[in-house]
Amino acid sequence: MRSQQQNSAVCPDCGAPGKIVREDYRFTESGLKNVVLKNIEVIRCGKCGDAPILPAPGKLMRVIALTIATKPNPLNGEEFRFLRKFIGKSQDELSDIIPVHKTTISKWENNEDPIGDQSDRLIRVVAMALGGLKQDMPEVIERFHSIHAGKSRSIMSVDVISGKGEYAAA
Repeated sequence: MRSQQQNSAVCPDCGAPGKIVREDYRFTESGLKNVVLKNIEVIRCGKCGDAPILPAPGKLMRVIALTIATKPNPLNGEEFRFLRKFIGKSQDELSDIIPVHKTTISKWENNEDPIGDQSDRLIRVVAMALGGLKQDMPEVIERFHSIHAGKSRSIMSVDVISGKGEYAAA
């Protein structure tokens, strides 16, 4: 919520006066540690910290989901959890779709067990189909052959204005 001055605002969390700045923002509110929103407006609050101004939150979540689904490495637990929540399924509901026990899903999401190759690819397709991204499914499937094993530390950069996301080595 902007006040009458162009670069001042009211903090949405605590109501204190804040200042609007444009910068890159680590979007941990997504449930992912590695997402950086590029060149976004942020309300800087001296009391409780920074709050991003998300012009289209639904579109942003779709971009993050698509970027995860097309990533060149196996999914980690946080990404798996993001995709499950993106499609609005509980662990129980997802265990009916991908026939595994709900404790397996919990172990995947908490990085206690690695996600197998087939399960990794299946959750990507399920997320596309149930997340309203069917039109992007061919691109996801095309990239299956290029998913290479091994853990790589990477940062997801999302340009909120263009709606493009990509992974880069950290």
